[in-house]
Amino acid sequence: MVGAQSRALTQVIPPQEILSIGSEEKVTKYALSQIKQTIAWAWARDTNDQFAGTWGGVVYRAPTNKYDLDQRIAGVLFTNCMLVLITNSYPFLDLDKNVQFLFQSVRMDGIIDCTLFENGFIQVKLDKSGTNYTVPDFSWFSMKINSKMTFYLPGLRWARLEAGYPGDTNAFRVNDRRLDASTDPIASDGGLVLPTAVIMDSSTGGKYWMTLSLLVNSKFMMIDGNGMLLAEPLTSLSMEKSGSNFNLTLRGGPSGRGYLIERSTDMKKWINDGLIKHMSPVDGDFPLTFSFPVTTNGNCFFRSAPRATIPY
Repeated sequence: MVGAQSRALTQVIPPQEILSIGSEEKVTKYALSQIKQTIAWAWARDTNDQFAGTWGGVVYRAPTNKYDLDQRIAGVLFTNCMLVLITNSYPFLDLDKNVQFLFQSVRMDGIIDCTLFENGFIQVKLDKSGTNYTVPDFSWFSMKINSKMTFYLPGLRWARLEAGYPGDTNAFRVNDRRLDASTDPIASDGGLVLPTAVIMDSSTGGKYWMTLSLLVNSKFMMIDGNGMLLAEPLTSLSMEKSGSNFNLTLRGGPSGRGYLIERSTDMKKWINDGLIKHMSPVDGDFPLTFSFPVTTNGNCFFRSAPRATIPY
């Protein structure tokens, strides 16, 4: 388990939900609420069995539920596309061939990370009775939720995802640009991109164990698989004298959290040298070390102070 936080971390009181994740119901409801448009494309074949005619349509609204998306939005688009074939005479098209469809529900057309539901390519035939064609039954159709779900948190500056499940022989999944820039959970448009399979089964008692660490504006936060804000783990500060220096070691903070050391001679006025160090991306328990010269004018007290800064 590389760099994974403990699932024993507790939620803050009173509970604060940051993201709508943890169950299929919550993620699906969120995805449905984000839809701005559903698009359909249809391709028919000509008498040489080649794709020839292309039709499509768009519905600009959010569905009220999944049935509304599948049957009233996608279903209407499907029906309209099929009626174009039936009611228009295209001698070069073979209406006995399959018609290929593609549906997508998105926030904004053409942005991959904004795809919310899609079905991939499906093949459908017009119903035929004698020489008459009719629109086939579409009640079986169901859009599939996208494999990645994008959340938008204004001011998101850094993110780290840790996920796994009990009994897995492999290390926990860690997405953190400090380890590998290609795994950065933040997309180029600033959205937080999370694996749908994980966040639909990450609530308490779910299949996956998951922790998110985020830097939003000037606030560092940790979120559990229920989407709830977590209390940060406690840190400990130890000190030893080495020659003319005091060496301080800070342990226990969450990966990505920044800390500096403040010092005082009277425990009233505290100063620091502005040196911020961040917990390692590799091991959550990796200590931070600071060094200060031994003072000769009496007592000197030290304390750690967290800072919300980008850890790279």
